This record gives sequence, C-alpha cells and structure tokens, in this order.
Amino acid sequence: MDRDSRKPLTQPPSVATLIIGCALLAAVIVPVAGILGWYGHARSGFVGIQAAALAGIICWCSSALALAAAFVGQRLGMGLQSLLFGILLRTGLPLLFGVLLQEQGGALAEAGVFVMILILYLCSLVAETLLALRLIPATSARLGGTASPVDGA
Repeated sequence: MDRDSRKPLTQPPSVATLIIGCALLAAVIVPVAGILGWYGHARSGFVGIQAAALAGIICWCSSALALAAAFVGQRLGMGLQSLLFGILLRTGLPLLFGVLLQEQGGALAEAGVFVMILILYLCSLVAETLLALRLIPATSARLGGTASPVDGA
C-alpha cells in the first residue's frame, strides 16, 4: 500500500460534529430510559424512575466519553488507540457502576438498575459505534485502495 492511499479524502471532523454526536446519543438514550422509567415506576414506584434516570446518565456519559476519545484520537493521529480506549470507557464504566450498585443492594438494586444499565448500554453501543464511524475520515485505502482515477500510474 503506497503512502498516497492513506491520505484522508475529507477534512477532520469539527467540534460541532462531536457536540451533535453527543446530542444524538441523548436522543437515543432518553426515550429508552423513559420507557424503562415507566416500567420501573410500575414495578418499584419512584425509585424505579430514579434507577432508570441513573442508568441513562451512566450510559450517556460513558458513550459520550468514548465518542470524545475517538474525536481526540483522530485529531492526534492515534485512531486505533483512541477506539480501544473508547471501548474501555464505553464498556467498563457501565459495568463498574452496575456491579457496584448491585452489590451495594438497597432500593436501586431492587428496582433493577443493573438490568436497566445493560439495556441502555446495548442501545448506546449501537448509536455510539455509528457516530464514531462518522468521526473517522474516509481514506482512499479504506475505499478500495486507489488514490484517484486520474493518477496516471
């Protein structure tokens, strides 16, 4: 693979792209958290709503941090490292908080906060992955390996 085939075909994403991505993450997580809050309220009262809200905040923050890591890594030319760090953030934080809240016991654990975190994690995983792909500029190598149809090579 020659050096020209790795040149970006587009400009790096702007900060506005990152902000819009975080807003789109919220647009995916909030309705699902609302449905979980409705279910949690029917099951556990107001604590069920609190559990759904906490699960939504945890999943949004971890996904937004993973998206920010992809953005910064792309700017620094460390795309793979930033995506791996994003996986650690996106997966590790919800798992850590879920296990801690479940082990602590109490009303949130009884309301099913760990299950709510898992459901919201799966929704945010799909959304954050698609948004992270938008942050990675297309290269000619990724699009088939030809730099340009008029290369004259």
